Amino acid sequence: VGFRLGANSTATNCHVRNHSTTAARPAYESNAAGVGFVDCEGVSQNGTAFISTTTILRMNGCYAHDSNIGASTTTGAPLINGSIFEGNRTNCLTSASVVDGIIQDNLFYGREGKQGTGPQFTGASSIGHRMFNNILYGLTTAVDVTTAQGVDDSGFNDYFNNTTDVSNWPKSGSDLAVDPTF
Repeated sequence: VGFRLGANSTATNCHVRNHSTTAARPAYESNAAGVGFVDCEGVSQNGTAFISTTTILRMNGCYAHDSNIGASTTTGAPLINGSIFEGNRTNCLTSASVVDGIIQDNLFYGREGKQGTGPQFTGASSIGHRMFNNILYGLTTAVDVTTAQGVDDSGFNDYFNNTTDVSNWPKSGSDLAVDPTF
């Protein structure tokens, strides 16, 4: 682990790059209550940039890039706002959480030639995830849900240049398919 946060702490304006050639080595890890990341940059060439396995994953204005997985949470809800996920090989975000999360005002960018999956919800009884005002661009699958529950909420997202926009995820009438012209 490049940087592990203790309970009730916040990493602000930090940059952590994990160069380990061993798989699954995270850049940041938060497994204690009350942890948050604000304006942080994370890279783990063969692992996950930001990971939380036992608590809520809070990210605000962060940059997760050039990793195998940009961010991951196992049991806690993802609360992610204003962050950029770019060039992550497998996933931008994975969540096995079975409780609701809020993913708002983010950019999920694979690459022009399409790479990886954007947010992926893998919890068998995952419910109530909400995604609003995100750009999902250049991904193999923009949003993927393993087991559709029919209670997720989505709106005002822009899906563009993806192989598949959604798998088991409810698109909204307010969603767009417009080139965001970066």
